[in-house]
Amino acid sequence: MFIVNDDLDAWAVFGAGDETFSYYYLWTPDNNICIMYPDESSDVPALYITEVPEAGPCPYIEEQGWDYTYVTLDENQEPVSIIGPWGYEWMFKDEMEFAEEYPTYLMDFYQYQSEEQGYYEEITPVWYNFIVSEELYSWAVIATYDPAFNKFYLWTPDDNTCALYPDWISENPEDGVNGFFVDYEPGYSCPYIDE
Repeated sequence: MFIVNDDLDAWAVFGAGDETFSYYYLWTPDNNICIMYPDESSDVPALYITEVPEAGPCPYIEEQGWDYTYVTLDENQEPVSIIGPWGYEWMFKDEMEFAEEYPTYLMDFYQYQSEEQGYYEEITPVWYNFIVSEELYSWAVIATYDPAFNKFYLWTPDDNTCALYPDWISENPEDGVNGFFVDYEPGYSCPYIDE
């Protein structure tokens, strides 16, 4: 899941470290990683915060004394918020909510992931936007690297990529499009054409 704080204009990733939920991790965009262990003796959800050098630095322990925190749950026992460094409350967001409410943050997140995996290139889209389907509880990205807007790409979280060619309403792109012709992009999977 993601956590966000609008006062700090910041976000981070919060996740379970294993399938048994014996520990959790917090990852920030500046590559800080804090490891958290549940306080089993607490009457409310609480976590001990530690630094594991092999995982990465967690400077908030020394700088802010942030070595213990509380998590607020809703009536379904789903996480709502967590108290972070400086005493700020950070709100939990699943990927769908994160895409809909903070599209720029999500684009940053996938850029960081690409850099970590070694295939990020110093090129940014001319234009991009997120599309969200509440009915399917899903989202995707439409982007173009073409200044002439002759070719777009549809990218989904499960790594499918389709080429989109606009069917312009008129010769003036400002008039918009009737829709897109969908095609395969070489080297990528676009299962929706056949399915």
